[in-house]
Amino acid sequence: MSGFTVQVEFDDADFARVCNTLIERGLRVRPLMASIGEALVESTEKRFSTKIAPDGQSWLPLKKRTLARKAGKGSILVLHGYLRDLLRAEPSEEDVVVGSAEEYSALHQFGGTPGMPAGPAAVPARSFLGISTADADTIRQLAIDYLDDALSASP
Repeated sequence: MSGFTVQVEFDDADFARVCNTLIERGLRVRPLMASIGEALVESTEKRFSTKIAPDGQSWLPLKKRTLARKAGKGSILVLHGYLRDLLRAEPSEEDVVVGSAEEYSALHQFGGTPGMPAGPAAVPARSFLGISTADADTIRQLAIDYLDDALSASP
């Protein structure tokens, strides 16, 4: 047979080591979850200034009665700052949970319901927890960096 032949030999030891490194990193994701949690807490804290929900919708303004009661102190969802200041991230090997330890956080996140007493029932939803498009991009980049760091550290 005439022609040209090329034989390529592939040493899979390096490839196997890289794959194993990625697998090991993928099984130990708590550090990644902690990084994601920190980023989400920071993003959520900013929402108290921007007054914009994760879906991009502006929070409804305060009612005149609420403004009068606040007497110029604080802003939407902020009087003393407890809701914002009690934001926490709890990372695990499977996920990260971000939320506020403040009891009334669900009321502000989801709004009041008709079955509640008159005051809380009238509270509109002002979502502060959630993942925005920018948050999703950040999470994606954190995951890439997490795996890339494993590859960079691999001998």
